[in-house]
Amino acid sequence: MRKSALKAGLAILLMAMIAFLISGLAGQGLPTYGGLNLALWSLVIAFGLQWLMFVHAYLCQAERFYDLTGAVSNIAVVVLSLSLSTETARNYLLAS
Repeated sequence: MRKSALKAGLAILLMAMIAFLISGLAGQGLPTYGGLNLALWSLVIAFGLQWLMFVHAYLCQAERFYDLTGAVSNIAVVVLSLSLSTETARNYLLAS
């Protein structure tokens, strides 16, 4: 059990690093806020909301808010992207 938990932890860490790398590369040329570009902020919001609800679901052993969490994180990322982006076609495409 312990070895599988270590493998799962490493897989999660690797996937997070890949996601941050891709969003960092995709966000080049986008506006920056607080040192992070818009694509990285979107990733931080999405990962943060998903992990926050995962901890709750894991502790309660329930998947009650699974679909709601996905919808809220998608809406939050779109609203953040649209509100912070400059008005270019590329930014609206990335926001949607």
